[in-house]
Amino acid sequence: MHQSVCKMKTAHGSKYLAQMCRYFGQTRPVAFDSCSGMISFPFGSCQLSSETDSLSLCVSGDDLTKLEQLIASHLERFAFLENLQVTWQVCAPVMTRTGGSQTASHTQKDL
Repeated sequence: MHQSVCKMKTAHGSKYLAQMCRYFGQTRPVAFDSCSGMISFPFGSCQLSSETDSLSLCVSGDDLTKLEQLIASHLERFAFLENLQVTWQVCAPVMTRTGGSQTASHTQKDL
């Protein structure tokens, strides 16, 4: 599974998180509160996290391009007054050994 992240400066992160989750919640499984959310798709998922001055997104799945475009297009539409630009950074997989087998996890620096 692959992963991309994005962090944007905005004073309205909680508002956009709720809008995204309510919108996709009409047709997809979602869970959210004022600070975090999760949207599930058949081809992956999106985790959202808001802070006082930012909104962070993390998409993971087999079709990153599709997830990135889907989430970015909706968020940019919801935040049109701020003209937010969603810029994704693909996380590099890191191989770790656990109990004799290798597993892959992802890391992202400078978030």
